[in-house]
Amino acid sequence: MLILKIAWRNLLRHKVKSLIIGIIIFLGALIMTVGNASVIGAQKGFDENFVNRYTGHVLLVSKEEEKDSVLYSFMGESLKVIQDYPALKSMLEEQDYIKDFIPLTRGVAVLLGLEDTMWGIYAVGVNFEDYQRIFQNNVKLVEGRFLKNGEHGILVSTGTREDIYKFTGHWVLPEDEEITVDNLTDEALEDYRAGELPVQNDLVFMGWGGDTLNTDIRLPIIGVVRYEALNQVMKEMSFLDLESFRECFGYFTAESTIEDLSEEEQTSLEVVNDDDIFSGDDIFADAVLTEESYDIETIQEQTQRDEGAVNLDSGAFNYVSVKFKPGVSIREGTELLNQAIEQSGTDARVIDWKTASGQVAQMAGMMQGAVSIFVLILFFVAVIIIANTLSLAAMERVEELGMMRAIGALRGYFISHMFILEIFILSFVFSTIGIFVGMGCVGLLQLSNIQAGNQEMLHILFGGDTFKPVIDVFGLIEGILQLAFLTSLAMIYPVYVAGKIKPLDAVNRS
Repeated sequence: MLILKIAWRNLLRHKVKSLIIGIIIFLGALIMTVGNASVIGAQKGFDENFVNRYTGHVLLVSKEEEKDSVLYSFMGESLKVIQDYPALKSMLEEQDYIKDFIPLTRGVAVLLGLEDTMWGIYAVGVNFEDYQRIFQNNVKLVEGRFLKNGEHGILVSTGTREDIYKFTGHWVLPEDEEITVDNLTDEALEDYRAGELPVQNDLVFMGWGGDTLNTDIRLPIIGVVRYEALNQVMKEMSFLDLESFRECFGYFTAESTIEDLSEEEQTSLEVVNDDDIFSGDDIFADAVLTEESYDIETIQEQTQRDEGAVNLDSGAFNYVSVKFKPGVSIREGTELLNQAIEQSGTDARVIDWKTASGQVAQMAGMMQGAVSIFVLILFFVAVIIIANTLSLAAMERVEELGMMRAIGALRGYFISHMFILEIFILSFVFSTIGIFVGMGCVGLLQLSNIQAGNQEMLHILFGGDTFKPVIDVFGLIEGILQLAFLTSLAMIYPVYVAGKIKPLDAVNRS
């Protein structure tokens, strides 16, 4: 108790220096609280947005697929096709730890026929209504309407539309829609006012890369869309219906899947050679001409494609996004899925969402790591300042400490413990104030609703469209431990300096 009383008296006696050291500790605690909350908020925001709105927890790809970064591979390199998706689907439906899943195709489609310009767009082929259901309606409508399951067409993202205008001079617009002036870019607005803005209601594509024979297709523009979360990061991604994507990339479509033929149908196809076809005298028959009127609408209805009869699962897919049920970790779910795949013998291997996202996830991790390093650097600067200030304070108290030594104060115990208690009291009081003020600042930052705007890097840094730092218990405990460790470092040298003071030093100073 005697050491504690003397330590408290010394703090009150040296109020100015104590206040300076306290303010430094306060600022360190404040920076620690806000910095850790920012990093935790960015990590949680990025992880939740990507998992819930884009990728799922894990992705399943073909065993033949060698790449891990399957969502954003170099130059849009195509992916291997999953063999026998119906069998894989059946296996996934039996797993009680899986919440939901959806098969997709992805690739780069080359835009043809506009001003002799070739431009690639990142395209995803999917049943769009299912995509919206699984990924929390993340796609928002800007113009036109959404794509329905089984309908042929394309949903063009705002980023893709801007790129098409930039490279071709054409403004993409959904069918039967008028130009919305508020949605025009500055350059497009100038062309529009000058009456020189050509409008395009459909687009011609051809698949890029792969081992299949790619073909060109023309698709109507159904709508223009954006994303609710991380729009600046994902704004280049547009949606095609599954069958159009497969046709564009030369994959097997559901309609082209070969079905078992009856014996009669098989016999009719078994022709030995062309002579057998044209042998006989009755190749040509007398034609009977009749005059009849035809109802064009009836013919169109009879020849219209029956979309509902097509089983889209029988065509090609590149990967399957899988979401686990709450409480199932990615590690646990991956282990269970690998076991199920091995037992069923299906064509699939598991990749976690961060690995599959490749450069995007890596960039987010690097930026969030940079923020953490910046906070630590500030801490170490604070450590140096505190150590210097305490050392100077010790040197100015030579007479006091020397007299304590002269009357029997032990250097290794009394003097050192007195200094440690002084620093502990300052740290406890001012760091507590700093943490609470930091929590208040985090609350204000949350209410401020700071937007990332059109800056892609800010979207990645924030983990979403807005800056949302998060205070959690583990983050606070981690910050307190960091602060305690760095404060302990700061007191090592001052305690050593104080311990070196001798009674003779006090006499010399007198």
